Amino acid sequence: MIRRSLRSQPCSPARIKTAVILAAGKGVRFAPLSQFIPKELLPLGRMPVLGWLIREVVNAGVSEVILVSAPSKRPLERYFRFLAKKYGLKKAIVVHQEEPRGTADALLKAQEHLGQRPFLVYYCDDLWLGEPSRTQQLQEAYAEVGRPICAVVRIDDRQLLSRLGVIKIGREKRPGLYTVERLVEKPKRKPPSNLALVSGMILEPSIFGAVEEVIQRFSSKREVFISNVLNHLCRTTTIYALELEGEWVDAGTNERYLFAFVQMALADPAVGEEFREYLQDVIQRNPKGLGF
Repeated sequence: MIRRSLRSQPCSPARIKTAVILAAGKGVRFAPLSQFIPKELLPLGRMPVLGWLIREVVNAGVSEVILVSAPSKRPLERYFRFLAKKYGLKKAIVVHQEEPRGTADALLKAQEHLGQRPFLVYYCDDLWLGEPSRTQQLQEAYAEVGRPICAVVRIDDRQLLSRLGVIKIGREKRPGLYTVERLVEKPKRKPPSNLALVSGMILEPSIFGAVEEVIQRFSSKREVFISNVLNHLCRTTTIYALELEGEWVDAGTNERYLFAFVQMALADPAVGEEFREYLQDVIQRNPKGLGF
């Protein structure tokens, strides 16, 4: 059984040193609050999503982080620089996506800083609880297959699946590791599986040619996403999906954010037990809750 906590464990030497964090979106699901504070700075327990994410990648051996931000998110960039100093990052680079043109365009903004090495990519919509961490699991799987790989989670809630990218499984290399035949973004009908893309993937520099090609193909669309690029690549390149072990913490909507806050607070070694007792006391005193 996996112990789901925020304690970190030693990891094998990192094979990938660079992570790209995509955080240029407007956070429309969190409006109007996101008009005044970037959603990436909303606290989940003791820290915002960005804080937990930097902690995760550093503990897995990452020493260079590129934050793709927006010109309006100066507070987020100041916090990022604070985290870079706190965790001793060798490189902490901020680049801007001037207009919200989707995650594929956002990834292009980081290209010049990546060189010819594989790199990790994350969004700031979710986190992962469990040991080994999401980043460690991706590192190990990439060492095994040497191909682009994305994190997936098994979801039985059809309504939740309908707002995510869902993979069609090709072949199973081993339990929990699959090739991706295609990807369906926000399936309106029956999804091809119950394995949905979540934040966390390892990509290679060769992806940028495909990014530019897909952006050109979808030039009439305002936004083009990495999932569009992955779906395009599946036709010519082997892409893997890794079903993560542990517990998904989804903070992508207002409602899920509330659940995520509780998950992170309960998992935090510093406050988890006290917070659990507090929740139990509140529920006992108000079993049906109190209205506003």
